Amino acid sequence: MAKQYNKSNNNKSYRTYKKSETKGGSNKLYDFIGGITATVNNANEVGKEHRYDQSLDNSYGRTNINNYSKMQNERRSAFKVGKYVAVDCEFVGTGYKGSKSELGRVSLVNYHGNVIYDTYVKPAKPVTDYRTKYSGLRPQDIKNGVSFETARKQVDDIINGRILVGHSIQNDLSVLQLHHNDIRDTSQLPEYKQLNGGQKPSLKFLSENVLNKKIQSGEHSSVEDATTTMELYKAKKQTFEEFHRSR
Repeated sequence: MAKQYNKSNNNKSYRTYKKSETKGGSNKLYDFIGGITATVNNANEVGKEHRYDQSLDNSYGRTNINNYSKMQNERRSAFKVGKYVAVDCEFVGTGYKGSKSELGRVSLVNYHGNVIYDTYVKPAKPVTDYRTKYSGLRPQDIKNGVSFETARKQVDDIINGRILVGHSIQNDLSVLQLHHNDIRDTSQLPEYKQLNGGQKPSLKFLSENVLNKKIQSGEHSSVEDATTTMELYKAKKQTFEEFHRSR
């Protein structure tokens, strides 16, 4: 949450506008503009520390949303990693006409649906297609992202020894260049396939038909998708575990 602005703050933006005052009638205007600038600056600083707010998850103009260090120190049980972790990634394209998928954002949520990791990622190769219509990713997001190796290592550290939930999860693991043995894939559960005439269902389809929730109406959010995937797992947890043991 951004710090509330007041005139006593030693804020450079405010002082700059204060010095620009020339007439008494313009004081209120300069104070108002200075206050907005200070509030935005403070919000950006808090955003770098990052306590994730899902209601603001639209990927517009954030500088960097890596919350790995902060969530490592999280003591509230609702935000601890726990036994189950859901993952979702957003991809950008590299190479000729963006034909090769590379990691652009990765999000992890815990069993309660709380974000435990979320970051933009800067691929090693130049991005030729941001796939913004679906990924929600833009040049400024990727520019300020962590390196692929950093994201890969941090995700690996988090999911190690835990049950990993995902939708078509091999796509996520492939772009992360990770292997994980203990997975639950919501696209593979027979009961969910039956809802789609025996075919592998999309996450959007399952969300609407199982959770009665619409998602992906425009640009995708890896946080929303990971949260939805965990909800789908929890809705049929016993069935998932029986299916996993039978394989």
